[in-house]
Amino acid sequence: MAEGSRQDPVYSLHFSQAAAEASYLLRVTSEPLVAIRALSTIEVEAKKVLAEMVEEARKANHTWVQIAEALGVTRQAAQARFGAGDLGRADRGATRRRPPHSPDSR
Repeated sequence: MAEGSRQDPVYSLHFSQAAAEASYLLRVTSEPLVAIRALSTIEVEAKKVLAEMVEEARKANHTWVQIAEALGVTRQAAQARFGAGDLGRADRGATRRRPPHSPDSR
């Protein structure tokens, strides 16, 4: 089997060459500062890809409960972190309460 055909499609489609190099450095280095730089690069990439995967999950009609379970957080925490662009979705709006009407608003 060719090396390219064994690549993980999420990794190869979403992570940069810098992240691939950082991953390699983590496996071969014993220098703490090199490892810190590599981990920092991977962290930035992972946050970006995580946001993209959450967006793809929402487009595939996965609920915030399902996404939160995958993240190991509450639904509210998942929505707070990733739901800013999801304001029009029905299950997000359903959790909002309407403000009470004041007597002066008639």
